[in-house]
Amino acid sequence: MDWIRGGLFLLTRFFGLIQYAGMRKNYVIFFLLFIVGCTAPPKEYEVTFEYEDKNAKTVSLEGEFNGWNKHANPMEKKRVGRNSVITVGKKREILDYVKRIKVKSLKLTKLKNLVSDDTIFTFVVLGDNRGNSQIYSRLITKIDSLEPNFVVNSGDLITNPGHLGEWEEFVDISSVLSMPYLLTVGNHDVRDEEDENIYRDLFNLPGKEIYYSFDYGNSHFVVLDSEIPNEKRKITGKQYEWLKTDLQTSQKSFKYVFIHRPLYTREDIGHYFRNCLDKFPSARDSLESLFEKYGVDIVFSGHEHLYYKYIHNNVMHITSGGAGAPLYASEENGGFYHFILVKVNGKKVAGEIYQLKDGEFTVLPSFTLN
Repeated sequence: MDWIRGGLFLLTRFFGLIQYAGMRKNYVIFFLLFIVGCTAPPKEYEVTFEYEDKNAKTVSLEGEFNGWNKHANPMEKKRVGRNSVITVGKKREILDYVKRIKVKSLKLTKLKNLVSDDTIFTFVVLGDNRGNSQIYSRLITKIDSLEPNFVVNSGDLITNPGHLGEWEEFVDISSVLSMPYLLTVGNHDVRDEEDENIYRDLFNLPGKEIYYSFDYGNSHFVVLDSEIPNEKRKITGKQYEWLKTDLQTSQKSFKYVFIHRPLYTREDIGHYFRNCLDKFPSARDSLESLFEKYGVDIVFSGHEHLYYKYIHNNVMHITSGGAGAPLYASEENGGFYHFILVKVNGKKVAGEIYQLKDGEFTVLPSFTLN
């Protein structure tokens, strides 16, 4: 009977008024929503609406949850022919859902274990796991077996910003890890301030901002936010000044920076040439000058679903976006599923690529620093 209740629930509480060119009769949409309700019973805490039509100009959702205001919840196109997902539900239920996920995520971050004076340690870098839980789960299991001291993800942890169901799945899969897991925010993780607030509520990260830093052994680690509303693809303003002070005051032997969108992209591979931090060359160059001035050794990024290494003025840039999302290059150009294991041994640092292919891992050299 759940499918009947789901249909009646949608019919009585969430009548959606969808407006687009060529469709003027609302009873057609009414019938479509009834079919959706009958075939997809509502989740425990939320009802999700999704509409696809390449001809759609505007899509809106109205009901008791927003006072039947057709302008209150406009849906935004995520790509050609597809409009964004709208999730509605009782505020108390959604808050309870967030708290439930946060309880799990606290066990994931394990910040209390991020204290060490050892100069010999290992850490793992991976990114862009969204959309492929099977690959991501395989990588996480392998990473845990290697027993690094901690793991850093360069972002795009889920597919749809603010989607609590996807956040819970990410946390559940990641909970296999027995070591601290540090996160970088990606463009698929947050879209606006509301998504940012969900991200802040779900994850316990060092500092008060989504960008932060921490020390481990003889190394300093900085995690930046390339997705701040009105500052996307830039590190500027308050964050830039914080970064400048942070790098300037650190006396550690090695410095690593993590940011979702890379500073440098290639025209011949990938999907985002001149659409990452290189979209604003002046701001990008100002950021790179900080890295050069204050001795940043490696900048790790994601966004491009591939492996790519580039050295600019003695600063190494490594794009590692192969943790599950659709690959953006051929295998010979770095289009393969992988993570990077970094070994710090006093004054020497070496990185290895763990490539996953046909269910097996192959270890390849990535870089060395002295």
